[in-house]
Amino acid sequence: MPYRLRLDEAAGPGLRRLILEQLDAALACCRDPSDPDTAVHEVRKICKKVRAALRLAAPGLDKATRAEGRALRDIGRRISVFRDAQVMAATLDALVELDPEALDRRMLAPVRRRLLGDRRAAQAACGSIEEALAACAADLVALRARAAAWTLDALGMDALFAGMAASHEAGRRAMKRARRHADGEHLHAWRKRVKDHVYHLRLLRCVWPQAIAPLRDAASALAERLGEDHDLVVLRAWLLANPGRLATAAAQARHGRLLETIDLRRASLQMQAWPLGARVHADRPGALRRRMESWWAAAEALHADTGD
Repeated sequence: MPYRLRLDEAAGPGLRRLILEQLDAALACCRDPSDPDTAVHEVRKICKKVRAALRLAAPGLDKATRAEGRALRDIGRRISVFRDAQVMAATLDALVELDPEALDRRMLAPVRRRLLGDRRAAQAACGSIEEALAACAADLVALRARAAAWTLDALGMDALFAGMAASHEAGRRAMKRARRHADGEHLHAWRKRVKDHVYHLRLLRCVWPQAIAPLRDAASALAERLGEDHDLVVLRAWLLANPGRLATAAAQARHGRLLETIDLRRASLQMQAWPLGARVHADRPGALRRRMESWWAAAEALHADTGD
């Protein structure tokens, strides 16, 4: 079930096909969660992919269809609590792997136990993970029924290219704000727009796969660094809010060393992100749109000549 449009289909029907395939995949995860943690991750990821598709098509959609992004956001939020503490525990483990000399796994075992304890408490407050996935399935069934009736048939590639350019410009502005403020909130907002750009490049890679691949790889690398930075921001905030028993000098040293390692890692990630961002956002929106339109015209002509 590739997340991409095809040269042999019109933009509107192609987008409908892709969205329905994604929603069906999310429903399958909800209905048969053999691994509930993986199911939660996949459903949240699919919701983000479909939201990105709606943003891509936004210039050609009616207001009601554009608003479906909120329904997808709410589905993802319903199960986010089951993911957050797991991500923090994985972030903690990754820090240990990065600097095992500074951070001893045994020393951090109490922190990890508290993280997992928080996760169990959050789950208990929200019901079981299986119940949450069942509720998501009901929401997805209703959303899929609406999606099958969305008026997409008149949607053209020009609307998709306009949507890509607008989203890319939003990313350029988000990068400028993040550079100006350099805080976790603005960096995370930038990351959301970069992820949209990654998904849009995946959706439209049929226009020229060989040329789009390096653009997508650069945007993906940037999103990964910004995503890791956000995970560290969340872990750092949790550590400050949950200091535990720091009466002993050893406990205080453990806590301080972990915070210092987080700050050093964040500084490194941001140093990598700025030059990557300059490359990813190098094009102005008009230039990006014209390039995609010319690539698409060439791809259509080649497809007509060869049938490939």
